[in-house]
This record gives sequence, structure tokens and C-alpha cells, in this order.
Amino acid sequence: WYQRRVREAVVSTQSTGSSGINAEYGKQWYQRRVRGSCELRSNQQCLQPLEFEDCLTDSPGFRENLKSHEKEIENCSTTLKQLQHEMKKLLQIEEELSKCHKQFSITISSISFKPIGEQTDDEYETEQAFRKFGEVMDDIEEHRERFINIKNNSAMKRLERFRKIDIGRCKEAKRKFNSQTEKSCSSLEKSLGTKKNTKGVEDIDSGCVEERSNLFEDSLYYVDVLHEVQELKKFEVCEALLQIMYSWKTFYHTGYEAFREFETYFHDLSFRLQNLRDTFQNEKEAAEKLKERVSKRLTLGSTSSSPDTRQGYLYSKGKTAVGIGHSWSKYFCEYSSKNKT
Repeated sequence: WYQRRVREAVVSTQSTGSSGINAEYGKQWYQRRVRGSCELRSNQQCLQPLEFEDCLTDSPGFRENLKSHEKEIENCSTTLKQLQHEMKKLLQIEEELSKCHKQFSITISSISFKPIGEQTDDEYETEQAFRKFGEVMDDIEEHRERFINIKNNSAMKRLERFRKIDIGRCKEAKRKFNSQTEKSCSSLEKSLGTKKNTKGVEDIDSGCVEERSNLFEDSLYYVDVLHEVQELKKFEVCEALLQIMYSWKTFYHTGYEAFREFETYFHDLSFRLQNLRDTFQNEKEAAEKLKERVSKRLTLGSTSSSPDTRQGYLYSKGKTAVGIGHSWSKYFCEYSSKNKT
């Protein structure tokens, strides 16, 4: 791979007429790239395997290696706890977002504007668009519930099961191993502190051998469980997260398909909205002209659309009911010179 990339860099510089300095620079760049990748992999700290035969000797090196594995298991458990905590927060946010979207959908679907006069087809389709928008959002939220919330809950339970059951077996095996270590050491100290001619020294020695045998069995089991969990974590955690990735991928793809089904409707709606906008502009210009004509009639002192008709308010003065003072009554009157009424 490295030789191929360097050769491509050299051919590229020759084809463009660049100097050999550029080719050398490209070669050095790829060398640094490859060297950095190798150093990154070599710097990764790896655990030394625990051998079953080391359980027999129970050497200090074995104990130190055991502590390294225990620390790795503890780090894994802490990481999974943090991951579960973040996933719970994410699911809560998803649920709140879903509720907000559903409420937004209800509000959109309930929008209704009363038209002025007879409703046109474009006005009717525009009003129905609010229901369509609500249908799209309801469909999206249904997929969110199906693909994200349910799948994420399943993945979170899977991680929790691995942490509590599998890693829990490590913790239980560690507790038994440490307990048996204390028993074995106590039995050994008791055996060493007993004189040879003391009565019952054979029972003490046999008990020491038995405790040592039990320690060996617990050590074998502990090493086996540690290796098993170390191997399980390689794919259990990643598979759970892959399940989440697939759920998001499916949700977003399904949402895209849902919107694509309405693409023709959206184009038609955009065309109708443009028609309404053009109609509005034309009617606005016509209204401006009509307003000017009405303003001119007001300047001439005429408030009627016909020259033979006069319209207006007539104020009549009358006495109050108690006979003290007077009051004004307002009447709207229309007079036609043709009909004399």
C-alpha cells in the first residue's frame, strides 16, 4: 500500500510538471503517515494472558497479572455504567422530543382559517395541508417509537445483563478467590507455627493441603471466568451498540421514505401557494386603485356609490324620560331622488 501511494504521488508530480522536491515531500509525508499508524498500534497496552499452569505456582508475577485483568474488568464495568447512564438520558430526551412532536402535530392538524366569501380550490387544499403535515409527523413518531425507543431499550438491557451477570461472575469469583487465599494463608501460618511433636499436627497439615487444593480450584475457575469475560466484551458491547446504530439508520431511512411519499403532494402544494400569492398581489393592486376612487368621492363630499342616492346618519334631539335635559338619537338614513324616498 505504501509503495503504491508513493508511486502515485511521483506519477502525479511528473504529470503536472512539478519538481522532484514535491515528489520527495510526498514520499516523506507518506512515511510519516505509515510510521505514525504503526506507532499508534505498538503503543496500545495489551494484557498478558493468564495461564492455568500459573495457578499452581501462584507467583507474584501471576498475582500482578491478575490485578491487571481485574483492573481492566473494573474499567469495563465503569464504562458500561456510564454508557447506560447516557443511554437513559438519551431515551428520556427521545421520549420528550416525541411528545413535543406529537403535540406539535395536534396543533398543526387543528389549524383552520375561515375564508372570505366563497372558498377556492387552492384555499381548500391549503387548509387541508395542515392535516397532511400532522399525518406525516404522526407517521414519523410511530417509526421513532418502533425503531429507536424499543431497540435502544433492548440494547440497554443487553448491556446491563452483560455487566450484572457476566462481569458479576468475575466479581463473585474474585470474592471467593480472595476468601480462599486468606484461608490458605491462615492454614499455612497455623501449620508453620505448630511444632512437629504437637498432637494433631497431621490434621493441621492435611487441612493446609486441602485449603491449598481449594485455592488451586478457585484460582482455575477465576482465571477461566476472567478470560471468558475478556473475550465476551469484545463483541457483546459492540453488538449492542451496533444494534443502536442500525435502529437509528432504519429510523432516518424510514423517515426519508415517508417524506418522499409526500414529495409530489409538496410540489403541488407549493404551486397552489404560489397561485395564492399571485392572486393576493393582484387583489392588493386592485384594492389600492379602489381605495383611491373611494377617497376621491369622500373629497367631493359624496359617500354614496350612486349620484341619485345619499346615505348617512341623522341625529335627532329629544327630551329625556324624566323631562329634564335632552338626549340625541342616531339613525342611519338613505334618500333616493328617483323614488322620492
